[in-house]
Amino acid sequence: MKLERLAIVGVFAAILTSCMTAKQYTYFNDMVVNDSYPIRERPEIKLQPGDIVNISVSSSDPQLAVPFNMTEALNIDALITDYSMEKRQNTSIVRGYLIDEHGYIEFPVLGDLRLSGMTLAEVKEMIRAEIVAGGYIKEPIVKVDIKNFEYTIITSRGSTGGGSGTFTVEGNNMTLLKALARGSVLTNYQKLDDIRVIRTEGNVRKVYSVNILKKEFFDSPVFYLQQNDIIYVQPRGGRLTPEAQFVWSMAGTIISGASLVTSLVILANNLLGNKD
Repeated sequence: MKLERLAIVGVFAAILTSCMTAKQYTYFNDMVVNDSYPIRERPEIKLQPGDIVNISVSSSDPQLAVPFNMTEALNIDALITDYSMEKRQNTSIVRGYLIDEHGYIEFPVLGDLRLSGMTLAEVKEMIRAEIVAGGYIKEPIVKVDIKNFEYTIITSRGSTGGGSGTFTVEGNNMTLLKALARGSVLTNYQKLDDIRVIRTEGNVRKVYSVNILKKEFFDSPVFYLQQNDIIYVQPRGGRLTPEAQFVWSMAGTIISGASLVTSLVILANNLLGNKD
């Protein structure tokens, strides 16, 4: 009877340990299959000092738009070298209008324009309206985008093939999930329930905590990244050495094996007992 109880306890412990480990490291483990979850609207990016914006103006008469497309002449200081880790250290020149520390750019014909705090759509409409109001072009087409949208990942190097670095985004649209996947930085040795995102908001830096194991991850205000966000993937406390990991792995295997052997012995005894 004692042997039977020991077998039951051993099997239960092995199953419980396995289930707890799987649950602990399963992403979005509280999401239910076939259930629907509302999608949070992507907030518009607001420009800030240090951003480099590309602004192009076109018209049905190309000659009318020429004076508004003198980026290289007026913004030589905005030429920068991008050492993005994503591009494997290949250098590339980024051309655009550099927003100065006061939030302004110098734009052809229109002069100084304050862009800091504005969305790309607001900048587009402002420039279009001023060109029309000045009588330069009746129906100008204005396009605006950010040329140096970057984010930084800091990690303990617990993963293979990934690590810390600064990455450049094409298209001004990047989610935290994509950034973590692109960086290949997540492992079981990191605090998956407490990923930090440091964001500059006005004249202050704010720290957010995000849990990738729960569905609330998608509702975080930092799910959609903004330029210059810093992602910190913390190491989990009490990380085991490779030797200790091996010992614990072997211990689990031995316990499971012993439970199986005990169960087989009990089964054999019961069968022999029935024959008698």
